[in-house]
Amino acid sequence: LFATAFDQHEAWRAWTEDRALWRRAELPARKCLDLWNDFFAVNTRLKREGESLELVLGNALFSCKDLHHPILLKRCQINYAPQTQTFSFSDTETPTELYAGLFAGNEFVDLPIKEWNDQLGQSDPHPLGDITSWLKTLRGAFSAAELFEAEPPGKHEQPRIGPAPMLFLRKRGAGLTQFIDDVLQALPNAETVPEHLLRIVGCYSDEPQPAEGVTFSDADNAYAGEADDVLLSKEANAAQLAILRRLKHSDGVLVQGPPGTGKTHTIANLLGSLMAEGKSVLVTSHTSKALKVLRHHVSEPLRALCVPVLDSDKTSQKDLQHAMRVLHDGLSQHPDELAQRAASSRAKRTAILNEIRVLRGELETAVNGEYQPLLLAGDQYDPSWQPKRLSVASVSTTGYPAQLSREFPHP
Repeated sequence: LFATAFDQHEAWRAWTEDRALWRRAELPARKCLDLWNDFFAVNTRLKREGESLELVLGNALFSCKDLHHPILLKRCQINYAPQTQTFSFSDTETPTELYAGLFAGNEFVDLPIKEWNDQLGQSDPHPLGDITSWLKTLRGAFSAAELFEAEPPGKHEQPRIGPAPMLFLRKRGAGLTQFIDDVLQALPNAETVPEHLLRIVGCYSDEPQPAEGVTFSDADNAYAGEADDVLLSKEANAAQLAILRRLKHSDGVLVQGPPGTGKTHTIANLLGSLMAEGKSVLVTSHTSKALKVLRHHVSEPLRALCVPVLDSDKTSQKDLQHAMRVLHDGLSQHPDELAQRAASSRAKRTAILNEIRVLRGELETAVNGEYQPLLLAGDQYDPSWQPKRLSVASVSTTGYPAQLSREFPHP
């Protein structure tokens, strides 16, 4: 292949230089591609398991024995632009949190966790901001902790603390601890305690009695959507009407039923009725998918006012802005005009309901007329009995019943 050894050496040298140039550009490109693939996998997993996982930005790495975890955490979100195939990250509105669970061991029982949380609540430092002074405060709580300017190397018997920004996925918290803390904080100023909370601690009271004129069971009401005292945005049955009326006189109502029995439809109807009374409603669920399905069931004119808070902040802000525009357009009208339109709509609804009831009565009369007793010559005859009597009556040779007398009116 080569005429001389010198030619072979020169070819090798040229190839080596070309490869070095290629390698210098290719290695960073491949690292970027690997990072892009990792981001794509994270984004795909969050879309698939976003109800149970969340993306977190961490910093202030704490390393001691088997512990190796960031202390400062902040929820963030990943955004993917398919047109340019690029990823970006943005903060959520949640404040920076202290991962206090890292210090749950007995050796950390004397740490000022509450004081650290108070400092975070006042300053709210960003994990990517200047946290040097906060790290020094953290180190001062340990007798033999080392503070590093970069990620602490390896594990050690003594605490090591240093900046080490990282992104990772974690399971969403159930929020039970925060819920209990909020309840304990609100109890001293509470005027009344909900019945379901009293039952948790074994305090039982008599079952609430229905208010006068309120029936908890309307099983015989086949036209629940026509109730004069309840405004519904969707079709309703007797069970939904009973739930709504009981909700007005109880602290809580439990509705159970297998899938496909109309629970989501019922909630959408309750939303419309409560919003018609000028109330704001908070709907919670274990999964965001269930909330999306519920939003789809809400009546179209009210759907714009349903703002999700569990989706990405970008989506929530977009829906919130749309809801604000809808509210602004509605409130920009004169109150007297709105009141006049409401009164006119109420009068039209009453007139339509009255007409429906009249027509239904006429229809029932026409249908039931085939089954009502016949009055003939002062006597009543059951229609189902008359064909039996005619079948055995004497008939003419033409096959028709014998001629009726004109003395009495025909039925």
